[in-house]
Amino acid sequence: MATWRAAAVATLTEAELRRPVSLPGLGEVPVAGIVTLLSTDLVAHSWDIGSATGQDVRVPPELVAVAFTWARANVVRRPGFFGPELVPPAGVDEQTRMLAFLGRRAWAPVPA
Repeated sequence: MATWRAAAVATLTEAELRRPVSLPGLGEVPVAGIVTLLSTDLVAHSWDIGSATGQDVRVPPELVAVAFTWARANVVRRPGFFGPELVPPAGVDEQTRMLAFLGRRAWAPVPA
């Protein structure tokens, strides 16, 4: 993990993070946006897999905050991206609110 982290830090310089990259369906996006998009996607799909296998997936609050901020500003609601936003019950945590925003019913148990 330390080797991967060192390689990422060496590669993802400020200049590299600002460099635009063309993504099908999204157009020009800076590398920083792609990193955040992929992080948000990883959070959502980690929860999907954990939920489907009966695991309680708890994402670090800092990652939830970054992913939720990105999602609110950039989410694409169409097939192949994200489904419709759901409304969670009052009083749920930030992770559950973010997952509901991304179309996941994180407050309800998965049917067996």
